[in-house]
Amino acid sequence: MNDFRKKLLLLLGLVVLAGLLIAGLAGGMLALGLLLLYLAILAFVTGAAWLTYTRVTTRKRPRGDD
Repeated sequence: MNDFRKKLLLLLGLVVLAGLLIAGLAGGMLALGLLLLYLAILAFVTGAAWLTYTRVTTRKRPRGDD
């Protein structure tokens, strides 16, 4: 194998490795973003449910309702 082909294969290997690294980082960022979105939705739903629950259960009753 001549020198030019070796250099070409080495360069191609480096490009593939760099592409895999970038794809892995992008996938990790995407997974982290989806996790944060899920946690934000969960916190919102939990907070809304808690506020609704406390508003319903702490409603002031009329005096003659005992």
